[in-house]
Amino acid sequence: MANGIGNKYKNVLIVGCGRMGAALAYIMSQQNKNVTIVDMDELSFQKLSPAYGGNTLLGDGTNINTLKEADIANSDIVVAATNDDNINLFISAIAREIHGVPRVFCRLYEQDKQQALKNMDIKSICPPELSVNAFLKSLEDQKEETSDENTD
Repeated sequence: MANGIGNKYKNVLIVGCGRMGAALAYIMSQQNKNVTIVDMDELSFQKLSPAYGGNTLLGDGTNINTLKEADIANSDIVVAATNDDNINLFISAIAREIHGVPRVFCRLYEQDKQQALKNMDIKSICPPELSVNAFLKSLEDQKEETSDENTD
């Protein structure tokens, strides 16, 4: 399955319904995953595609009762994708260390905060780092194309 996450991981919890959270929720629901997305702002759910086939939960992703209602204990994947690194770190730690969620992803804007996840088996996603790497790769690809043209 292209860009799929396999059948092993069925229950997905996403905290934060910004552009990234909404896009992931849509893609995973299209892959027949049981997706729940949590956000404190009801208007955030408007970012979801009309074809989104999962659940929405209005609530604070740092609140234990909200996470219980979102069924974090039975989640196979948790994605902490709010716009606050510290909240994402907190949610990720709860998912991994308290609930034993097998796959946990934490979006971090500040690279230096990745160190906090070092020994917790949590994958960090750092948009600025990804953007820089994509830019550098694009420069390298362009450089290779130019040198290929010069060797013809």
